[in-house]
This record gives sequence, structure tokens and C-alpha cells, in this order.
Amino acid sequence: MTTDASGMQSSGVDPDMKVLIAVATAHRPEELGRLLRALADSYGSREDTHLLVVDNDAGGSSQPAVDEWAQKFGDRVRYVVEPERGYASVRNAVLRNVGDAERIVFIDDDEVPGDGWLDSLLEACERHGADVVAGPVKSIFPSGAPEWFERSGVFTMESPEFEEGHEMPWCATNNTVIRRHVIDAVPGGFDRKFDRMSGEDSDFFLRARLAGCRIVWTKEATVCEYLQPERLRSRWVFRRAIRSGNSRALVELDLLRSPSVLAKRGAKAVGLITVGIAERLLGALRGDKAMSLRGIHRVGSGYGMLRAFAVSEPWAP
Repeated sequence: MTTDASGMQSSGVDPDMKVLIAVATAHRPEELGRLLRALADSYGSREDTHLLVVDNDAGGSSQPAVDEWAQKFGDRVRYVVEPERGYASVRNAVLRNVGDAERIVFIDDDEVPGDGWLDSLLEACERHGADVVAGPVKSIFPSGAPEWFERSGVFTMESPEFEEGHEMPWCATNNTVIRRHVIDAVPGGFDRKFDRMSGEDSDFFLRARLAGCRIVWTKEATVCEYLQPERLRSRWVFRRAIRSGNSRALVELDLLRSPSVLAKRGAKAVGLITVGIAERLLGALRGDKAMSLRGIHRVGSGYGMLRAFAVSEPWAP
């Protein structure tokens, strides 16, 4: 916050700046409805704030949720169907439909914004002079979830947090604001080779950083992610870890390839597998399910990284 000539505090955000909240979705009408209700209640009456929902279902299954819950945005809401299935394809549809928005804000359809979320993102963008700002995602476990599953920390392992203003090599699209020119800095948008198993956001933002864009972290803009019950399985955690480790390693090897990067990534992969096996075995001996699950996650992540050295396409089961 800064202080203007009248002595009043100002966020530095232009009140007339057009902001677009973008939501990519597919086959999640209940989760989407929950998000749209929260967005409408908090931002539906703000003339500077527009809403874009891109449905990655050719059948348009998200239309009823948009019609029911986004009415407060009036003519500032737009619903688009992207029939080409895939993580990158649906996000490229977002980029094609930003109109004249000066800031584009990404949030996932299974999330809900915290208090002051949008203003905190926008203010951080101005305060840090950043091109991209990302914020924390807090996992909300379903009722009846095993205590040890949350204690394992496997979800926070994939969503680390940093100090305010920390510069990042990349980020995700689950709680992020970008300046309009970032789109022009990354010709071609999100790489469709990541359509099936994600990683498109890490690739996009690393390319943005290599083009000169600054990516920073803010602690002030939090969203809550509501975990689906099917994620509370060891098999799901293992496969998700493979996917994450594989996609991030592929991004590094594609865009930052050098002997030192190869050595560091290879060493990290071997280290993760070694520690993970030890945690898995020790957890089983002690009856510590949280430790065992952490070991499963580390092994999956390390395996995914090693696979990137041999296969240039993202892992898909």
C-alpha cells in the first residue's frame, strides 16, 4: 500500500483497470457451482471485474451452473465451450477470449477464494512490479478423511509456499494473476503436448520468465482447494507424483537443458527414490501410514523425473 497526496492509503491498483477472472472446467458442475457462488457474492457487483468460464466438454455440461450462479456478473460473464479436450487446449481457449482485459486471473474449478483474494493478488502485482503473481492453495480434506493422510503432507509437497515477493522460475494456474503482455511473451500459448497429463502451466510460465517476465509469490491471496475423496488413495498419490515429477523434469530438460541441469535433476530423482523407499519401509515397520505415504509420493516423483530422461513425451497411464 502507498499513501497519496491526501494522506489516504492506496493499493496502487487502477480502479478503472479491467480484470478478467478465468475458470477452466469440465464435468464438475457441483464444484463449479460452489466456486461461481463465491465469486458472484464477492465480485459480481464490481464493474471492473469480468468472468470467463471455458467448458472443456463439447456437450456444454457446465452451462446450467453458469446460468444459475453467475447472474450477478450480468453482461460481464462469458461462457465458452472448447471441444478439444486437454489441459493446454482449454487454457489456450482462455487466452483467445481475454478480450481487452488488462489483468487475467486464473483459479481452478475445485477451489474457493479466501477473503480479499482478488484485491490481494492485484495489489501484489503492483507492489512487486511483477508480471505474474501466484498465491497459496490450502487443501480442504473431505469429512471423514484419515488423520494420517493430512499429516503426511503429500499435498503441501506439491504446493510449496515462499516468502512474500520471492521470485519463482515458474508457477501454476491454480491461483495466479498475469499482466496482459505475458500472453504476447509466450507465442503459441500453452504447449498441447501436455494436454493429457498437465504440466502445461509450468512450461508456459518458465517460457514467460525466459522471455523476461518476473514471477513472484504473495502470501496474502489464498484459495482453498476441496479435495475429492478419490484422491485419498495411495495409488492416486503415486500416479499424481509420477505425473508432477515427469512434467516438471520435461519442462526443465526442454527449456533449460545443460550438463548442470541434467546432473541436478538426475541427482534429485535418485535422491527422492532412495529416501522414498526408506520412508516406505520404515513407515511399514513402525505402522506409520503418513510416513509410508510420503515415501510413496517421493518414489513416484523421482521415477517421473527419471522417465523424462528417456522419453520426451509426458507420462500417461
